Amino acid sequence: MSLYVVCKCLKGEENVEGYLLGIDCGLTLIKAAVFTFEGDKLREAQHHTPLVNNQVDTETLWQSTCNCIMEAVGEYKIAACSLAGHGNGLYALNEGGKIIAAYSSMIDSFAPSVENVDLFFDITHQSCWSGQPMQILKHLKDTQRDLYLKICTVLQCKDYIRYRLTGELALEYSDASAAALLDNKTSVGSRELLDIIGIPEMAHVFPPLVSSFDIAGNVTSEASICTGLAQGTPVASGLFDVNACMLGAGVTDGTRYSVTAGTWGITAIPTVESVQNQIITQSCNFCDRDRYMAIVSAPTSCVNLDWFLHNFLPNITYEEAGQVAASFEADDVEIIYLPFLHADMRYRNVTASFNYIKAKHTWREMLRAVYEGVVFSHRLQLERMQKAGLFANAIRLSGGASKGMMWRKLFADILNLPIETVKEKQVGTLGAAIVASVSVGMYNNYSEAVKQMTKIDEVIFPTASGAYDRKYAQFKRLVGVEV
Repeated sequence: MSLYVVCKCLKGEENVEGYLLGIDCGLTLIKAAVFTFEGDKLREAQHHTPLVNNQVDTETLWQSTCNCIMEAVGEYKIAACSLAGHGNGLYALNEGGKIIAAYSSMIDSFAPSVENVDLFFDITHQSCWSGQPMQILKHLKDTQRDLYLKICTVLQCKDYIRYRLTGELALEYSDASAAALLDNKTSVGSRELLDIIGIPEMAHVFPPLVSSFDIAGNVTSEASICTGLAQGTPVASGLFDVNACMLGAGVTDGTRYSVTAGTWGITAIPTVESVQNQIITQSCNFCDRDRYMAIVSAPTSCVNLDWFLHNFLPNITYEEAGQVAASFEADDVEIIYLPFLHADMRYRNVTASFNYIKAKHTWREMLRAVYEGVVFSHRLQLERMQKAGLFANAIRLSGGASKGMMWRKLFADILNLPIETVKEKQVGTLGAAIVASVSVGMYNNYSEAVKQMTKIDEVIFPTASGAYDRKYAQFKRLVGVEV
């Protein structure tokens, strides 16, 4: 096999030699994968994201990312790379460009410091919650002022990795808008927004904004040694990971919801205009500054299965867990599980619990209830989308749940919509690779790239079940949602 391919660039005269590298730094896993320009994956690698009490060990994060890249790239010649990364949280640098604080978006230990939440929403088109970078900055101002005063630059996760690859500091539009760093005129760190949060002195900490498909820098000699990438390899700005998953799953219009079931549960849909309705979690830029997406999200998805297996069934694999859960029919299990191990921004006072347990029940029924409870929480998200007037006729499913038939069938039956999956299950890395392909001119735009690089794998149609509807009504009553 040739170590590289030569593709004719659509935008110009030059040929593009090599392959595409997509990097996805999520809250659970760091992933890197090499793709052809047709979207076929050649090799991938992954490592766990180093989180301790929702703080990120950034040096281990960088080393793990380098290891992923090295393992994935091997002998392949990379024409361009790009990144996706978890949204929100805070990656703060001092005057010398060294990281001094790094937090994930999972922080729920303090309340947001915003008195006028309606004005906050009017400016940002985002709900207000503690995992946002400006909220974390305010918390540091109140609790660790010495550290706060040393902060000179604020980045998002993928922006930090890109900085380590290229030495260039920049914020990217989709991430910045999803993290409530932009006002609705796309001005980062606006005075009005900083005043609302109570951090007016932080206006200087936000680097220049770049668009997703811009070449934001090139791999430095130092990063080349660490990653195996050739010095000078172009690095495209990249995307917020929700956007990257939508691209990799082929969701570019309003005909389908993109549902990600991973650490977070995320329901998203592209929109022509920014959605100004507080029933959703976020309205942010999609893949360019003229298109938007609406998001409903919460850390209430497959993280619950990880927790249950780790603490109670450490010797059972995911495959074995799925087989046990699949042995039950819809009306076999009475237990209702609330998947709120981490606070949902909309239902802040609800915590995780098993309900309606009886002496006859075993861990098997509890395991099945975890699966169902996770999907019930996704149905809550879907209903919020629909109440905001955002309807679609199918769901494109990605994340850990997209890999298991048990999950896919549950999503179809409980959400009562067809569930589509794509051939490439690591849609975040594919989405990043799609960005890289457009950045070097292989495709004219992301719509062209998605059409060529994404492929439908399977469609699961729903089976109507009164049992799920009945249990979902019980679920909503336990959460405190009007039935």
